[in-house]
Amino acid sequence: MRVSRTVRVVVVPAAATLTTGLLTAGTAQAVTTTVDNVTYSAPTLDVRGLAMGAQTVSAHVVTADGVSTKLFTLTATGGNGAVRTMDVTPAVTSGTPTDGTYTATVYLPSTADGTWTLSSFGTLVAGQDFVPSPVTGAPTFTVNGTHQPRLSIGVVPNAYPSTSGVIKGRVVDSDTGLGMAGVPVGYARDTYCINFQGDSGYGPARFLVTKSTDAAGYYSFAPSNLYELQCVGIWGAVRHNSDTYSVFPAFRMFNCPVRPAVTSAPASTTGRVLLAVVVSGTVRAPGHTGMGVIVQQLHGRTAWRDVATTTVRESGRWTSIARPTVKGRNIFRAITKATPGYVTGTSSTFTITGT
Repeated sequence: MRVSRTVRVVVVPAAATLTTGLLTAGTAQAVTTTVDNVTYSAPTLDVRGLAMGAQTVSAHVVTADGVSTKLFTLTATGGNGAVRTMDVTPAVTSGTPTDGTYTATVYLPSTADGTWTLSSFGTLVAGQDFVPSPVTGAPTFTVNGTHQPRLSIGVVPNAYPSTSGVIKGRVVDSDTGLGMAGVPVGYARDTYCINFQGDSGYGPARFLVTKSTDAAGYYSFAPSNLYELQCVGIWGAVRHNSDTYSVFPAFRMFNCPVRPAVTSAPASTTGRVLLAVVVSGTVRAPGHTGMGVIVQQLHGRTAWRDVATTTVRESGRWTSIARPTVKGRNIFRAITKATPGYVTGTSSTFTITGT
């Protein structure tokens, strides 16, 4: 998306010479990299809503390594925007790769509100990914982000049952507090969340489901694989930056606790006191295989005591035993063990009459 206003090109005065050190792979010798004459195309960007503002960054670089891919990293040094760092790949626009001007255009969302600077010049070192050389003393520019989208998210009900429920939330305008209609929102999970700013094979390009907010700014999704990391982001101005980097004006990651659905029933509703009665049931939950199940007996009005434990089979079924301890009515239930990503699920009670 484009910024609605005209951006006047203003060259910021060059910073003092900036010298950085970079260790090359397999050696302990530092390669000196000198960065100076850092300039920006505009001292201020006014960015509204879901738009993105274009900022062209240039720097004169002298480096011993003119072969490897380079990376500009820009960092927010002030302000309240949610976006605090941006990576973009520059190209040599004059001179040579070892002594020349590197330039890149970076696109910043309204949620990058704040003061920014070129903070490092990275070099792709074999076996080490990008190794940054910190840049100090570079000039700054300002992003004035207005009408920023604010993304809320929740699970209804919480903890999420394995049989029903939704992930839902709202996108609101930070300046007016009103819902933002027609905003594309995407849902994903697991590594797609972790790599949300990755290349075109991950993150924004691979949201599993996308929807638009309604007239009041609300959205909802039916989640999947709830034991994995979940994420929701605004599918807005993306794929503008070089090397397919994408930035969302708003993005949220979270873990969704799951409450398994548990059933239980005895093979017989009567049994000799202290003799075992086979009990079986099912557990419905993502990743249920191997989940622990405890059979409990009610003593008095509120005290539940463990009587047997087992695990859930791949089919989702489990088998255990219960022993009536007294003649007459014995009340039992089954619960799942609380494990990371899950809360305890509880079955309905069942009765075995002791004889």
